[in-house]
Amino acid sequence: MKKILSIIFITFIIPFSIFSQTEKSTKTEVKNGIEYFVHEIYKGQTLYGISRMYSTPIDSILVHNKEVTSALQIGTILYIPTNKKSSKAENQVIESKPKQATWHTVVQGESLYSISRKYNTSIDELKRINPGISDNLSINQRIEVPSQKTEKVPPTQVENVISNTKPEAKEIVSKPLNEEKPEQKDSTIITKPTKSSNKITNEINIALMVPLFTDQNHSINISNIKSVADINNVQSFKFIQFYLGFLEGIKQFEGSNIKINLRVYDVADGVSAVKKITSESSFAKTHIIIGPLFSSPFGEAQKWANKNGVYIINPFTMQSNVITNSAVTFKLTCNEKEKYSRLSSAIEQQFPNANVILVYNKTKDTNNVSLLKNSFSKTKLKSNLKDVIFNERGINGIKERYENNRPNVIVSFLSGEATITNYVRRLYELKKDSIYLFCPSEWMVYDNIESEYLQSLNAHFYGNYFVDYRSQKTTDFIKNFIQEYNTEPLIESFGFQGYDIATFFIGLMTEYKDEWILNINQNKHDLLSINLSFEKRLEEDGYENTQIQIIKLCNYEFIPYDCNCQMNREEIRY
Repeated sequence: MKKILSIIFITFIIPFSIFSQTEKSTKTEVKNGIEYFVHEIYKGQTLYGISRMYSTPIDSILVHNKEVTSALQIGTILYIPTNKKSSKAENQVIESKPKQATWHTVVQGESLYSISRKYNTSIDELKRINPGISDNLSINQRIEVPSQKTEKVPPTQVENVISNTKPEAKEIVSKPLNEEKPEQKDSTIITKPTKSSNKITNEINIALMVPLFTDQNHSINISNIKSVADINNVQSFKFIQFYLGFLEGIKQFEGSNIKINLRVYDVADGVSAVKKITSESSFAKTHIIIGPLFSSPFGEAQKWANKNGVYIINPFTMQSNVITNSAVTFKLTCNEKEKYSRLSSAIEQQFPNANVILVYNKTKDTNNVSLLKNSFSKTKLKSNLKDVIFNERGINGIKERYENNRPNVIVSFLSGEATITNYVRRLYELKKDSIYLFCPSEWMVYDNIESEYLQSLNAHFYGNYFVDYRSQKTTDFIKNFIQEYNTEPLIESFGFQGYDIATFFIGLMTEYKDEWILNINQNKHDLLSINLSFEKRLEEDGYENTQIQIIKLCNYEFIPYDCNCQMNREEIRY
């Protein structure tokens, strides 16, 4: 996707290639403790080209150059962070014996299925050890595959303690988690918390389980790291931003009059590491567990949490069965049924008289289409739905079902880079004035889709994560993060998510103490990348997030879908 000002969903990994329109500036300058390249704009340059030249996201350039817009002026000076890696985080961890990883480089024609067969594993296993990976692979993409040999070693433990004073007493208000009744055998939302032997009085004990691969630090060749993509390929750096973001989130509560004990465990060794950690007597005092981030070690930690009545958070899994028969588990992503319910409600809110066209391939996408149709059946748009089976009717099917003088909302379920790139181009070539294209966030990984087409088609994207870089809180977080760690927090490196999880859960625990679970949807703190509202349908099951993020393209910048957009072109009115 070319020339987009904000690329911000978790499923997207920014493709930093070695690309330049001219020579990279060697002049540097330090401002407010941050080192910058000083770049002067010359004729023909774009933010997209400059971002590639310096291997720096466009979002980062805009954050550090508030006066800059997409229309660059010749001679303007840009300050681009050098993003030199800080050793602060690395100095806080203790070395442990590394676990060897095996990597596969994708070649043309390969799929997750063919790779799983090659390494005698499953697609689910590949997705488990590569969080965020989609079915649509790119040539030269590196993915981790299961090693044939694993070595059991003791886990690393890092302890961070933030000490405060006694909290001020506050009135506790208990409200139901959600006013809507779930469509399951139990017709009420259960708010009764699991009984735990650990009461929150004057301190909170947090266990953060992250695969840090700390003992691989000594083997890292810094000279080989020339871009963010290179950093993401280093195991030791893969989740370091999640850890650092969590630390920044906790700092907000230093004045909350309660002692916060954070113990960070390196669980790179998987299940064996979790077993050793949970067997230690000191671990019995834990109040909440965040992670592990991969399924097998999470399952092991979940067993201990179920037995001891300790709440545990799974940040990234898409599998709803993770909360089944585990009343202490939190799942932070939205399930498919709820996702399409939110999507249909948003479309009804924004386009109450729309002509809604569902585009999908027969036999492949019917399950998700059925979920969306069922959601639309509960809205005023239920009689406005039309189907286009794309592998039968193609772009002509959309043309036939298009209606003049009203918004035409096109919800697309297609997949595959070549198919989608061609589809968007053909849709643009229809030159229809009132198309509003809705797509899953996975589409944002395709760099070959022209942003001009998406802008003309009023593209909307829906997914779990979005960072609004226009907000002051986002700007402050990025600035503080850079000053503290000399690196830019990125959504695809999980820095924002770590911050939000600490903000949400530790914020509730410091305010409501032992009654925090009864007030799970009373969080008063603004989050940066995710909307959280939890629902617990059955008493024996855990809590699942019911929210998604929906954004739209406005002047080549992504903004929340319900924000006003003053387009730099003639607006269409109805």
